[in-house]
Amino acid sequence: MTSERPSVVLASAGSGKTHELAGRYIAALGAGAERILATTFTRKAAGEMRSKVLRRLLDAANGAAGAAEALSESCGRRITREEARGLLLELLRGIDRLRIQTLDSFLAEVGRLFSAELGLLPGWRILDEIESDEV
Repeated sequence: MTSERPSVVLASAGSGKTHELAGRYIAALGAGAERILATTFTRKAAGEMRSKVLRRLLDAANGAAGAAEALSESCGRRITREEARGLLLELLRGIDRLRIQTLDSFLAEVGRLFSAELGLLPGWRILDEIESDEV
């Protein structure tokens, strides 16, 4: 189990947030975290982060030049090719539990799970941009 506390990464576009967050995600996996939630603002950024996590593990597992070393550096501890392979397999086996999503999709999920407690009517939903313009 990891003892790392929740954190927020604030930085401008193109500054390496996705790289940093992918490294933190992999570090948490390697530390034995069973549940990890990574959120971002756009679907594109969530997709990029998901791809980066999987690609970095795959490259390190396949022995791509410098991949394990780069992964080790961003995770703050040495990660071997075998460990990267194990983490990748574990992640792929539980791909349905890979929680990298947008903030709005996470909050909608919370709303669906706790709609009664939140006083939301059955069948509630979030309006999309076109529907909200019509209201």
